[in-house]
Amino acid sequence: MGKKISQILEKSVFEAGKLKKTEIETSYVLSIEDDYIKLYLRTISFLHDLEGSVSKTLTELLKRVNYDNKIVLAPMIKDEISKAIGLKKNTVEHHLTKLCKSKLLIKEATNVFKVNTFLFGRGKWKDIEKNRRELGINIVFEEGKISFH
Repeated sequence: MGKKISQILEKSVFEAGKLKKTEIETSYVLSIEDDYIKLYLRTISFLHDLEGSVSKTLTELLKRVNYDNKIVLAPMIKDEISKAIGLKKNTVEHHLTKLCKSKLLIKEATNVFKVNTFLFGRGKWKDIEKNRRELGINIVFEEGKISFH
């Protein structure tokens, strides 16, 4: 929901040389931002044994998550990511492999990756929850580490 705002505007109208005043009431609803959580990507990278530059790649990738919780990486997008983080395109490709191996991303097709919605999600909670069920991933906590199988 949002907050309803009402205001009354006074509008001057002239008819046959005479000034008439009319009041117009307007109302609208201000949208309220959904709840959010600050995400610590370096911590997630540490918990999954990922080196520092992988965390930079992950940050850039997550900026491109759509409402289906997918990242579509056309070659041009990979070039943009490479330039943004100052790494070669081959390094970004290597990072994608690492992120998939650690199950932070799930490869769906060539250049299409789904984010692990146990860690990241975009959109409505009901959609994220549905996506979690469809992922078929089990979370394992062992020796201070979190892994997905």
